[in-house]
Parts: sequence; structure tokens; C-alpha cells
Amino acid sequence: MIARFITLDLHGLLAQPMRLVVGLGFIVLFSTQITPVFAVPMAAAFTVVMVSTSFLADERGRLDILYGTLPISRTTVVLGRYASSVLVALVAVGLGDVIALIGLGLKGDAIDGGTFLLMNLVAVAILAVSLGVQLPVFFALGYTRARVAAMLPALIMLLAFTVAQSAGVLSSSGMADLWPRVSAAPVVLSVLTAAAALAVLIASALAARHVYRRRQF
Repeated sequence: MIARFITLDLHGLLAQPMRLVVGLGFIVLFSTQITPVFAVPMAAAFTVVMVSTSFLADERGRLDILYGTLPISRTTVVLGRYASSVLVALVAVGLGDVIALIGLGLKGDAIDGGTFLLMNLVAVAILAVSLGVQLPVFFALGYTRARVAAMLPALIMLLAFTVAQSAGVLSSSGMADLWPRVSAAPVVLSVLTAAAALAVLIASALAARHVYRRRQF
């Protein structure tokens, strides 16, 4: 049942090709203005916005009410939505990596594996925190009453990116200076980041399940 719900979610996202094209175009444009590797965290920010469209589609098609009448538990809805969100996030970050590699190749810049790892860890942290906060809010209130939650994470990230760029942190030299500080134990850092992200998402899913089971339609 969860697998069918994931398929339904992904079908809804793919039914909006222009949103996907615009989002990818924005990632390319923004990352080329800063540094190509920045496409990876930008893809994470794009994912956060895209995931909210599943809740919008639920309201437009009255699917949220339909879920309450079908022989499907609300736990299944929550787990399915979290699973599809994580799947979309993985694909988006993978595309961000591809865009970054192409951008570096076109600019003739060297490919720094350490910087790539760091950007992917940043993307994982962005996704865990943003989805961890955003999804329970949507499950509790629905898209219409919580629509600010759809854009707020992306706006905060854009502000943070702008400030970091102005401070020189995101320049090539800035990234080169940053990586050695965390390169002493890249495997440990990766494991800790993944474990922390998983813990955040599990706690978030439990909270979402609690509020969604109490929600009245």
C-alpha cells in the first residue's frame, strides 16, 4: 500500500513538467553566478519547494478527504509521503551533482572531491531540517493554511546563501579554506550527518503521524 501511495505522489509531481524545468533552470542560473558546486544545495532547496506541491494536489483534488474514506491508514499516508519526499530529494541532489560537474567542466575548473562531499553533506542537512519541520506542519494544517511553510525554507536558504557569498565563503578560495577544517575524518562526518538526518526525519514522521491522526476534515 505504501508503494502505491509513493507511485501516486511521484505521478503527481511528474504531471507538472514546467515546474520541474523552471526549477532546474533556476538552479543552473543561480549556481553559475556563484560557483558550480553550489548547484547541489540549491537542488536541495528546490526539493523542499517541490514536495509541498503534493499537499497542494491533495487539496485541489480533494484527495485528503478521499484518504479518509478509503481503506488506507493515516500512518500509510504519512510514511508514503515521507518516502516519496526522500526519493525526490535523492534524485534532485543527484541532478545537482550532474549540473555542478557540467558547470565545472565548462568553466575549466578542477573538480575537488572534498568540496563535492561537503556540498552534499550540506544538502542532506538542508533537506533533513527543512522537510523535518515542513511536513508535520502540512499534515497538521494542510497546504492552504500553511502555504508560507512551502516557501519559507527556500527563502531563508537564499538569504543565507547571499550573505555567505557576500562574505566570500562561497568563493573558490573560500571553499578551499573551508574543506580542510572538516576533512580530517570525512567518513565519520558523513556517517554522523546521515545518522542525524535520519533521526530528524524519524522524529518528524512520528510527529506528523500524531497530528495527522488527530486532524479532522
